[in-house]
Amino acid sequence: MLCLKIKSKPPQRRRRAATAASPPGRHRRAIARSRDREIVRVLDECRLSHAVHTRKLRELSALRSSAPPGLFFPSFARALTPVFDCARRSLAAERSVRFVSAFAALPDAKDAAASGAFLEEFLLFLLVASGAANRTARFRSCQIIS
Repeated sequence: MLCLKIKSKPPQRRRRAATAASPPGRHRRAIARSRDREIVRVLDECRLSHAVHTRKLRELSALRSSAPPGLFFPSFARALTPVFDCARRSLAAERSVRFVSAFAALPDAKDAAASGAFLEEFLLFLLVASGAANRTARFRSCQIIS
C-alpha cells in the first residue's frame, strides 16, 4: 500500500491592493522615475544623431503636455545635468545643447501657458547655472541660453 504524505502549505499572507494600501508618494515616485527614464532616452537618442531632432521634439513636447504642471521640469533638469559635466566640446554634447535649446523655445500648441512656465523655470535654472563655480557648467548654460 502506497502512503501519500500531504504537505500542508503555510498560510499565505494576503496581499494588499497596490492602490489602496501603498502610500500615494510611492506611486508618484514610480511615475517620476518612468518620466525621468523617458526624458533620458529622448536626450540620449538626440545626442547620437541630428536627424531625429524634429521627431524627438514632438515626443518630448507630448511628455511635457501630459505631465502635471510643475512636475515635468524637475525630471527634465535631472536628465539634463550630465550635459553640464561634459568638459570637452564633443559633437554629442553640441547636439544635446542644440536640441535642448530648440525644445525650450518650442511653444506648445495645446497649452501655451504650460510651455511659457516651463521656459521661465528653465531660464531661471540656466541663469543660476551661469553663475556656478564650475567653468564647464557656466559654459554649457551660456551656450544653451544663446
